[in-house]
Amino acid sequence: SEGSEISDNSAENSVEESTQMDFDSYQEIVMKDIESAERSDEPLEFTELGDEITPAADDKDGDLGSYRESAYGTKLYFNEDEFPSELMQTLEQYFISFSENDYTKYTRCTYPDYLDKMDEYLKKELQYDTKTSFATQCSNLATTTNGKFKISRLKLDTPQQYQEDKDNLEAYFENFKDMLGEDYYEQLKKDTDKIYDGEFYVMAEDRMGKESLLVAHMKSFLLKKTEDIMYLVNRRINMKAMLKKAAAVVSAAVLCAAAVGCSNKDTESSKSESNLVGGPSDGMSLD
Repeated sequence: SEGSEISDNSAENSVEESTQMDFDSYQEIVMKDIESAERSDEPLEFTELGDEITPAADDKDGDLGSYRESAYGTKLYFNEDEFPSELMQTLEQYFISFSENDYTKYTRCTYPDYLDKMDEYLKKELQYDTKTSFATQCSNLATTTNGKFKISRLKLDTPQQYQEDKDNLEAYFENFKDMLGEDYYEQLKKDTDKIYDGEFYVMAEDRMGKESLLVAHMKSFLLKKTEDIMYLVNRRINMKAMLKKAAAVVSAAVLCAAAVGCSNKDTESSKSESNLVGGPSDGMSLD
């Protein structure tokens, strides 16, 4: 389904049978759901966003600023002079893929070459493929909402520069030169029209409609392949899997209009219940 409604599938039903979601059981169910799913390089289709809405100052959401609503009902907070709407929709679809256990959509949001390299690395170093990594992240995010969730808000900002002597993109890809190669960043710049540096936040509603912070202060790199194709490149270390398996599970994703990557300090699951633009958070590291 292309909608962002919470789907009535086996993962949701099994979670409803118990008060507390079981991480491993949920992950196993997702793996069954995506067993026959295939990778796709088909670009995402973008739609017109709704008109800009500015809540009144005394509105409960007034401090979050102006937003535009997507066809899926997600409230998108971003500066259109800095980030194209297609990039926001790509980021939105990326998170919807986790909420709907949609591995194919996830791959449509992923920069193909980056995904290839990450998949090769996972299999060689961790005996772990991208499907397993995707299922782990579905369960990781669902743990935050104790089951199935629906993306409700997404905010994208321009982050600060983290090192004085080099830009964020250069520093990120330098950390992964053993996996991606020495010249990956330079090649990426040649192969794409533009690379964006971003920091994003995501809120979601659980099955009861309660809204909470799902992801906070995630540093990301977004890239545009052409005017119509954008991707997200993202890197994560899953702390839950790290504790269970005593190994860091590293994986990647890229969105259809942007490419995102997160910094080393943003690797722990977010436990914050603060608002969308709240203070420092552990952050949720992503697949």
